Amino acid sequence: MFDFDGLIADTETPEFESWCAEFQHHGRTLALEDWIKCVGAGPTAWDVFDHLESLLGKPFDRGEVAERRRQRFLDLTAEMCVMPGVVTLLDEARSEGVPCAIASSSEGHWVNGYLDRFELADRFAHVVTRDQVPRPKPAPDLYVEACRRLAVSPANALALEDSTNGVRAAKGAGLTCVAVPNSITMAFDFSHADARLDTLSGVTLASLQDLSTAD
Repeated sequence: MFDFDGLIADTETPEFESWCAEFQHHGRTLALEDWIKCVGAGPTAWDVFDHLESLLGKPFDRGEVAERRRQRFLDLTAEMCVMPGVVTLLDEARSEGVPCAIASSSEGHWVNGYLDRFELADRFAHVVTRDQVPRPKPAPDLYVEACRRLAVSPANALALEDSTNGVRAAKGAGLTCVAVPNSITMAFDFSHADARLDTLSGVTLASLQDLSTAD
């Protein structure tokens, strides 16, 4: 099973950079140690608007800020591609008859929009997003539901995650989990993951199996 943001597509780096630019527009700084509170989790984990307001000490036009930040994000992601190794791994899974699913704390329209853009929608038997379950990551609900839809026991499933919240969700649901951090999450503590990789480039189903069974 795959996370989406930061694993299939590195949307997390431009998301952070676009918000950094917005904070700079207001003469403030967005610290990575604050931002990471919401990485891999739902929108209630930490509110960037509230944080900016607390730094400014006064309210602002949130609609204006959101639109300006959104446009920066779109500019930064105009040429964004799928992360290395993802398509090859999905191709192998399809050829071997191994079903894949996405378990994402983003909303369905976000994930499905990018899957259509990257022509990857047909690679996944199911796409489970936060609007389909009671709780986003780090709660286990997304992975529990993904396993239910795939009709597979969590003990026989493997998750690929790029964030601490994602790994906690997968392990909480009973899955084996391999962490594949990106430039935003590389400093996270992944000691609770079963294994860690720098990239999915060159990774095969067999190598994932070896990692998940290694002592």
